[in-house]
Amino acid sequence: GSSVSVALRTVATTLGALTLMVVVNWQLALLVLAMGPLILGPIMLFGRRVQRLSRASQDNLADASARAAESLQAIETVQAFTREAEERGRFGEAVETTFMASLRRIQVRAAMTALIFSIVLTGLIAVLWFGAVQVQSGAITPGAMTQFVMYAFVAVSGVGMLTETYTEIMRAAGATERL
Repeated sequence: GSSVSVALRTVATTLGALTLMVVVNWQLALLVLAMGPLILGPIMLFGRRVQRLSRASQDNLADASARAAESLQAIETVQAFTREAEERGRFGEAVETTFMASLRRIQVRAAMTALIFSIVLTGLIAVLWFGAVQVQSGAITPGAMTQFVMYAFVAVSGVGMLTETYTEIMRAAGATERL
């Protein structure tokens, strides 16, 4: 629920920053906008994988919970046949499988975040370099460049927040597929 309001607020802020960037210097703004497809590609690719891994994690957690509930409800039978050690071992394996599935999901999400931020920072450095060349040639003023950089940071932070929101939505979608 809160992700939707964060996403809407972030989209509005990011679009506002992009609009102001176009007003300040359209050439630099086009350079920033050219990074869009480079950022969206990994988000879509990794987002689907996070969704699949979330579903697997939820499946494993449900299996571990079911195993524990089954063993506890039939505790007299388990004890009558002295199967406590085997049931404990099976539950331990189920919990370990759940942990490994969650760990894989977290690793994929971390790789996605690292890749996206690397792309964003590389693009930002390119924009700053191009802007510095324009300031040096007198095409724009240092004040306009400073203004553009501030808007660019607002836009970049918005993209980062949207990335996090998207992965949370994909994670929730993976978890709700069980329903």
